[in-house]
Amino acid sequence: MIVALDPRTRLSEQEAADYLGVSIHQLRKWRVQGTGPKFTKPNYRTIHYRVSWLEDYLAQETREPII
Repeated sequence: MIVALDPRTRLSEQEAADYLGVSIHQLRKWRVQGTGPKFTKPNYRTIHYRVSWLEDYLAQETREPII
């Protein structure tokens, strides 16, 4: 079942990785490299990703096929 999420909803690191279809390791690698989606770090342990930021990231990573 697909559930529509409010764009302002904040997801944990694991939830964001699942949403994007990548591993947590890949998400962390992107974060360190500065190439992944925007995130917030409200304290030294927690990382949050807004659904709207993940959607923006997916939209910019989408490429048109070469024909």
